[in-house]
Amino acid sequence: MDKGYSNILVAVASHDSDKNVLSRALSLAGAAAHITLLHVCEQGAGAWGSGAAGGVRDPAMTEREKAFPEIKALAQQFGVDLARVHIETGNAADHIDEYAKRLGADLIVIGSHARHGWRAHLGSVANAVVNGAPCDVLTVRLAA
Repeated sequence: MDKGYSNILVAVASHDSDKNVLSRALSLAGAAAHITLLHVCEQGAGAWGSGAAGGVRDPAMTEREKAFPEIKALAQQFGVDLARVHIETGNAADHIDEYAKRLGADLIVIGSHARHGWRAHLGSVANAVVNGAPCDVLTVRLAA
C-alpha cells in the first residue's frame, strides 16, 4: 500500500511563485513527511567583485546572503523547520538532483514556466531536473 511521499525536496527560486510550489508540496505531504527547501544561486563566470574594504569578496557568499532572508521568510510562513532550509551555489539542476540523492528524497517539487516552440528547446532547470532526478518530480506550472 502506497503511504504517499515522506521526504520531499522543494526547489525554490526566491520569488513570489515559490509560495505556489511550496503549497503544492505541502498538500502532497503526509503528516510525518519531511519538507526540505533548497535554493540554488547560479553564479555566472567572472562575477568576482570588490568588497567594501577594497578586498575581493566571494560572490557566491553574497548571492546566498541576499537570498537567505526571503527563503527564511517563506519557510517560516509555511512552518518549514529552518534546519531544513539550504542555499547552495552552482548549476541549479545538478545541485537539485544531487541534493535529492543525498537527502533520499522520494519527490522533488519545482516550479516551471510553460515554454512553447523553440523556447522549449533552449533548456530549463525543471526539464534538466526531470531528466536527472533520482525520484519522482512534480513540476508546478507558474505564471509566465
